[in-house]
Amino acid sequence: MQFAICDDEKSIGLILEEKIKKLLPDAVIETYLSGDELIASGCKPDMLFLDIQMPGKNGMETARILRQKDDEVDVAA
Repeated sequence: MQFAICDDEKSIGLILEEKIKKLLPDAVIETYLSGDELIASGCKPDMLFLDIQMPGKNGMETARILRQKDDEVDVAA
């Protein structure tokens, strides 16, 4: 299973990554520090953890763009 974490606070991303790895040791996890970085990556995760308040594109704008590209991505904000 592939996960993506997008949060401008690196420490929060690390905490989420650690928790996912405890539950699913074989999970593939990509981390991003901005919505722009996530969108540019072309990443298509099975589950996305997305911060709402970020500089640049906020989480809602990022989710909207990602849903336009792939309406099956699950987003947890």
